[in-house]
Amino acid sequence: MGEDFILTNIFLFCFKDPQTSSSVRWEAWSEDKVAQARAAGQPVFVDFTAAWCVTCQFNKKTTFSNPTLIADFAHKKVLLLRADWTRYDPAITQALNALGRNGVPVYAWYAPGQNVQLLSELPSVSEIQNSLSQVKASP
Repeated sequence: MGEDFILTNIFLFCFKDPQTSSSVRWEAWSEDKVAQARAAGQPVFVDFTAAWCVTCQFNKKTTFSNPTLIADFAHKKVLLLRADWTRYDPAITQALNALGRNGVPVYAWYAPGQNVQLLSELPSVSEIQNSLSQVKASP
């Protein structure tokens, strides 16, 4: 019985909508948005996710809800895009394949003028901050 209680609470924790800060805005992903931002020299972070992905939901509730990380994204003016693969969108499938991946979560970091960097499936705040350090703060 104790194991069932713990597993149920983990499940509920992961699938409860995360509280997001008003200072962070995730936009729906598209290849065009990535290309336009990169052409303009704007850093881009893409969260390839799905509603059924427990790891994805855990990361949203933990790492991506961290106030320091949210402030860092805003300070560096990072375009935050969420590629929702819940219904196996063919364009997202193609983008995942282009990155050499066939499932979620995938976290793609596009620093201006550099090749895409793929982060771990359970990225820590410090791992993401290390990637963000490649970009100078915007005025």
